[in-house]
Amino acid sequence: MSKRSAVYIGLFNFGLRLLIAPLSFLFTLLVARYLSSMPEGTLVFGSWQYIFVLVTTYFTLPGDILSFITSRYAAEDRPVGGVVLMNVALAAISSILFFALSPIFVAQTKYVQGTIFFYISPILIILTYLLKVTSSIAIGKTPAVYGVSTVLFQVARLAFAVVAMYVLNLSVAGVILAYSVGYIIQTLVNLRYVKANLKVDMNIALAALKKSFVFVVSKLQGLAEATIIIIAVAYTGSAVVNSYFESAIIVSNIANWAASLPSGVIAELKDEPKAYVVESSAKIFVVSSMLLMALIIAEAKPLLHLIRPDYVGALLATYVIAASNLLRSFANLFYYAVGMRDETLAVEGGNSFKGPMGTMVRNNVLFSAIGVAVSVTLGYLFRTSPYSVEVALLSIGPAINSVYMIYNSVSKSRQLYSFPFPWRETLVSTVGAIIAGIPFTLIPILHISQMIVTGLGVVGIYAILTYLLSPYVRRLVSRGLGLVFEAISRARPEDTP
Repeated sequence: MSKRSAVYIGLFNFGLRLLIAPLSFLFTLLVARYLSSMPEGTLVFGSWQYIFVLVTTYFTLPGDILSFITSRYAAEDRPVGGVVLMNVALAAISSILFFALSPIFVAQTKYVQGTIFFYISPILIILTYLLKVTSSIAIGKTPAVYGVSTVLFQVARLAFAVVAMYVLNLSVAGVILAYSVGYIIQTLVNLRYVKANLKVDMNIALAALKKSFVFVVSKLQGLAEATIIIIAVAYTGSAVVNSYFESAIIVSNIANWAASLPSGVIAELKDEPKAYVVESSAKIFVVSSMLLMALIIAEAKPLLHLIRPDYVGALLATYVIAASNLLRSFANLFYYAVGMRDETLAVEGGNSFKGPMGTMVRNNVLFSAIGVAVSVTLGYLFRTSPYSVEVALLSIGPAINSVYMIYNSVSKSRQLYSFPFPWRETLVSTVGAIIAGIPFTLIPILHISQMIVTGLGVVGIYAILTYLLSPYVRRLVSRGLGLVFEAISRARPEDTP
């Protein structure tokens, strides 16, 4: 397990993510409680989440589309400075469009008092584009830098949020500025320390744009799923349903911390396009990520209650969305594997729509239409039901899509790499998560101190179970301890006569 390996990089970035996790969740908790405690708090919080979904899903979509191809070209040491400039141009266009449409967004949420918050949101759009492209370059070339810059983002965002919200009382504007400060710092760190070729070559930039068109199809899936909640706000006539749905997303996003686990795959596959890279990365993913699921099982209810007691009604939706997020992060690992083997995505490659990636994403989008239709139909039929029922029904469609995504991506990557799927590690980790998490759902947990104790208990039980039941985990622990002792012995000063 060298420092260049996908397993090492994945564990390094995942470890940093867990280390900074308390600050990350504290930020989301403070924002949710702060906005929800204001007059018409559920409307204010729901409107902020409406803005955030629009910015991160719709108006920065081209940046998402360019992400993988940027990482691949950075890993191949292509000059990617032109791709950065292209993202700046796209950011300007998206910002102008959002500004022009803001009156419509205000009317949709009925948050007239917060009109100014919509008009300053283009700041987030511009900075998000810059962050996406620099993060993509870091993941492709020096993925450990991405993990470090993410930590600094979390620290800066929380520090500024406390001042902006609780000292300056800036409401939604304070949250927007907190994100902005965090994005600026993370982007600067990515640019300062990434060892990539940042020369401007517009031919490479245009090739990246051309090859990224295949990912438009993939992002249409996310776009359609984000539309579920937009439609729900429209047919319920209020952004309150979004407050419940987004509270479930806040807690379930703990599962998204697993997205850091495949962050070293692109760089290692560039050096060694071998099956064992994908297989070992898959094993470490399932073992590490299911720990997060165990924590969500145990602590979702008290966390929802902490945000606002009403939001406990979103508990079922939280579980469904968390499982869905975990599957998607896992699918991304295999997307990276397929994308690095797909010759049509090379600068000199052919029609990318006919390559393995193109075939895979087309199938995903066709199937996602079923899931979106299910959610929208059920949500509309039960639109007068309690919000707990409404948000649970809205979460079904994305979950259906996630199941197909993981099936489709694993099947395609196995065709290209011929590796055995880690069924034993998956089964052991899943059982371990259930056994570690469920007993704590029977215990009333009301205070943060109890949550900390519960979290430690879940981690301990999960670690013991997986160590006892999985030979892979035992080998991993043994190898990890060996590296630690080796580092200690090297650091120890030699005896002198």
